[in-house]
Amino acid sequence: PSHFLRSIVPGFLVERRHYSKPRRSRKAAPRSNPRPSPDSLIEDLPLTAPHGASIMPRLRRSGILVACFLIVGGCEKSLETKPDDTSAQLDHIRTLFGLRRFKEAERRCTEVLKINDKLHEPKLIIAQIRRADGDNEGAIKILSDILAQKPNQIDALLRRAETYLDIQKYEEALADANEALRLTNNRSPYANYVRGCIYMQLHKLDLAIAELQTAAVGMPKHLPTHFWLARCLLMKDRLGEAIEELNVVVKLDPRFTTAHLVLASVHLQNGDPDAAIATLDADKVIKHCLEALEVEPKNVEVHFLLGLAYLRKESLDEAKAQFEEVLKL
Repeated sequence: PSHFLRSIVPGFLVERRHYSKPRRSRKAAPRSNPRPSPDSLIEDLPLTAPHGASIMPRLRRSGILVACFLIVGGCEKSLETKPDDTSAQLDHIRTLFGLRRFKEAERRCTEVLKINDKLHEPKLIIAQIRRADGDNEGAIKILSDILAQKPNQIDALLRRAETYLDIQKYEEALADANEALRLTNNRSPYANYVRGCIYMQLHKLDLAIAELQTAAVGMPKHLPTHFWLARCLLMKDRLGEAIEELNVVVKLDPRFTTAHLVLASVHLQNGDPDAAIATLDADKVIKHCLEALEVEPKNVEVHFLLGLAYLRKESLDEAKAQFEEVLKL
């Protein structure tokens, strides 16, 4: 069950950009429990993401991608006439980074720093590029250099906390998040979010829930906050509250298939199969399940969700066949 998502969602690594870069692949552990667990569906998802890592999928969905390329073109034309215009340079860098054109963004950052080496934003972006490329130690060094020059740089503290979290240095991550909260007089919901992720990793679920709830109030449209809050609530068997948070997630991003699958599983655990069926995008689930079964034909969870998806489409013979396969397995 802990590797269920890798089998049922072939496009999982793309959707994970909501959160982070893909982790190293791991061998699937033997399954001892044939019943799908909502928490197991999301336990392998990464926690935090380099700023901008989730931009590209959203741009494609919303049609803003063309606008971003126009911004890049506009910035380049402006820089042709005013090559030392720092404001235009930074606009250009932000857009390149959002488009995940990391090499170009880093080259531009280096050029800006030659003009003014006291600017922190280009250094922050380079650190985020290092993190996105998996060079966490390199990112930490850059962020530590920024903080050596300016100890109250909130963004650098939070970015370093996230990077420490990536490499499981929880004490260091918590220290940076705490300092960010102190410097902002407890008015940094993103710091609450990072602390919630840390506490979740440390299995301090009550503290994690409290932090993530605070973050959700301050950042009501921040999808990862609601998603990880749902996971913590699931781990505490607070199913009703978890369903509420997952409903927020699928409302924020209706195309996030993973959230729909988790929500359907929670409804099943809560004894509401009708709600589980209503949650599923049947055509998408059927496609994912059929592809997954080509790789792993005896996956009980996939057969079960495929049966639910067929029920959603009122394809009763196909649904019955899948449920019979579940019973057989």
